[in-house]
Amino acid sequence: MTPLAWKYALFVWGYALVWFLINDLVKVEVYRLMHLGTASHQRHLARLDASLHPAAAAKATA
Repeated sequence: MTPLAWKYALFVWGYALVWFLINDLVKVEVYRLMHLGTASHQRHLARLDASLHPAAAAKATA
């Protein structure tokens, strides 16, 4: 088998790295979307809303 030239080897490594990063971003987004609607996510949103709008949260609990 003929050895692969360095420029082609570097291209293959770069190509693999780029697709690795793209696939990882897609995976993280899919995991985030799958987590939406769960009870823990709803609690997180409520805490976030209370920290962003403390007056509205105090009025709602009163």
